[in-house]
Amino acid sequence: MSHVVNKTVAAMSAALASDCLDRLGFRNQVLDPRVVALEPGMRVIGPAHTLLASDQPGDASDPYAGEIAAVDAIALGTVVVISTCREAAIWGELLATSATARGAVGVVSDAPVRDTQQLCAMGFATFCVGASPRDSQGRVSIAAHTVAITCAGVEIAPGDLIVGDRDGVVAIPQQAIDEVVRLAGEKLQGEDTVRAALAAGQTLRSVFDDHRIL
Repeated sequence: MSHVVNKTVAAMSAALASDCLDRLGFRNQVLDPRVVALEPGMRVIGPAHTLLASDQPGDASDPYAGEIAAVDAIALGTVVVISTCREAAIWGELLATSATARGAVGVVSDAPVRDTQQLCAMGFATFCVGASPRDSQGRVSIAAHTVAITCAGVEIAPGDLIVGDRDGVVAIPQQAIDEVVRLAGEKLQGEDTVRAALAAGQTLRSVFDDHRIL
């Protein structure tokens, strides 16, 4: 099964993903709420393509080598995920343009971004900790890609499923994806039933007692 095109995955919200992970005992998969959508309507779902940021600047003779290698390695349908880095904006319009051409569906960055107007105009789903005009050159770099990282307090491995929307960002570990998708499908159906009962005027207590969904 492709987790990117699965209908349940496509309908999954960050809140639903978090609820299902809680049921499975994964209770630290929600990124710190400082990571928010650049625009409220942005939404992203896809496997993580991880970038390990470094506080050390790149080689002066080839300062963007890490970023270039990481973007050129992007696979179709992936979400770029950048580890914690606050000194400068690693992500901007040109990286997003190249990433889009390679099939990326968005970026989650525990760092500021820049070229925010262009990113919004492109419709490139961007989740970040704000904006900064400061370039990464001479300040920070990408030390590696497709490795395990920590982003906004959550350990994320390449291929973990990222779900981001207005509520925040959730990372579903690869080993839990199938079970989360199964639980999400059940909960989506259950919530439809509960929603209809509440709209019809049944009390919250009676509906919760009947369905154990809230």
